[in-house]
Amino acid sequence: MLRNFVDLARIATIAPRRSTSFAHRETLHRYMMSYLQGIKVMYPEVNIVPNHHIMLHLPDFLRDFGPVHSIWAFPYERLNGILQSIKTNNRFG
Repeated sequence: MLRNFVDLARIATIAPRRSTSFAHRETLHRYMMSYLQGIKVMYPEVNIVPNHHIMLHLPDFLRDFGPVHSIWAFPYERLNGILQSIKTNNRFG
């Protein structure tokens, strides 16, 4: 269980780095596979969910789009929150 947790912690520290490389993506993929295989061994009754599948595509996203901080949605979600807090009385203008 500790090794599986460490794999997840490594993923969480490697994925959001502000730069990426081939070696960086390969290392990330290796830890992701180890983490998912650990889940299947420790919890055979648990199914792999879509989020697990999508995380396997993260190295491809890093290759195609660059570091995660340049494509993540947090700034847009924050702007949505600001816009929702503005009193408009449900009318434009």
